[in-house]
Amino acid sequence: MSGHGDLKLYYFNRSSCSRKVLCVLYEKNIPFHEAVVDLSRSEQRQPAFLELNPLGKVPVLTRGDLILRESSIINEFLEDLYPTPRLMPTDPGERAVVRLAANEADTAFYPQISLILAEHRRPPPERDHAQIGSLLDEFRTRHLADLERRLAKAGPFMFGELTLADFAFAPGLDNLIAVSGFKLDESSNVKRWLDTVVARPSFQRACR
Repeated sequence: MSGHGDLKLYYFNRSSCSRKVLCVLYEKNIPFHEAVVDLSRSEQRQPAFLELNPLGKVPVLTRGDLILRESSIINEFLEDLYPTPRLMPTDPGERAVVRLAANEADTAFYPQISLILAEHRRPPPERDHAQIGSLLDEFRTRHLADLERRLAKAGPFMFGELTLADFAFAPGLDNLIAVSGFKLDESSNVKRWLDTVVARPSFQRACR
């Protein structure tokens, strides 16, 4: 296996999942090589990239012969490889809770955001504004409400200290707000938390 400095990230800078990994790389100050895969030009469908990920999705992290897909798996690998600064609790039970939250981001939170962003990627005359409104309403009353309740007892981060869970949720929500103009007016806990995460230099570097 190659050394740590041989990490290479294939990513697209407007991809929320790519940003999740970039946040961790920058937070931990991990050296890596960059390979931009421009989704707007369908570069993820090129044969060379499909050899790395047959699903044609970013991000992908390589280290020598090791190929890792899925942002949450990549972030856990980076945590194991570079344990300081720590982004996972030391207690096994608490670590499992963080993993569960990150999984919820992947399986529930992001799919809804992706549907909304897909409509916004259409040319303006082709956008289904009724569908966008319906999706945003569902996101607000279901997913955002769940996050608001989760954060009611937390602070300043999702589990007190900064963890992989914060970087699992924040890039997608930040991207949704930037693209759709979605407001957090009635979600004070979420707004407080997101402002805290967004203010970190690692997040600014990854998502701006």
